[in-house]
Amino acid sequence: MAEEIAQGGGKVFLYYFIYLDIGEYNSEAPTLGLRLGADHGAELPYVFGLLNHWSTPVPEKRPQAAAVVMDYWPNFATILDPNGAGLPKWKSLVESGNTAMNLDQSAGMHPHPRAAQLDFLQAHSAE
Repeated sequence: MAEEIAQGGGKVFLYYFIYLDIGEYNSEAPTLGLRLGADHGAELPYVFGLLNHWSTPVPEKRPQAAAVVMDYWPNFATILDPNGAGLPKWKSLVESGNTAMNLDQSAGMHPHPRAAQLDFLQAHSAE
């Protein structure tokens, strides 16, 4: 869908919120003995600055991550581009090639975590 929007002239910015849930806070019980990492909506406390509502203190680096995420979102909402002064460059889908913004303790463009799956889907899209 993102590619279709980009092909139509829209500017698309992909991201992966990839923090690893290590059980220090905001932790759910493991599933089948595995911690699943960030789930759908896990970035929302970072977007809205709501890190202090957990009973266990948030690790020191998390507020730094929240500050970056909290700067990207209003930029996108107001000018349709998350980039701004002092922020790591967030490339649009057209600019990024096989990379995507990874939001964790630091933010940056990294190899797309699902590149192999996307390549497969693209190669078989006509089938």
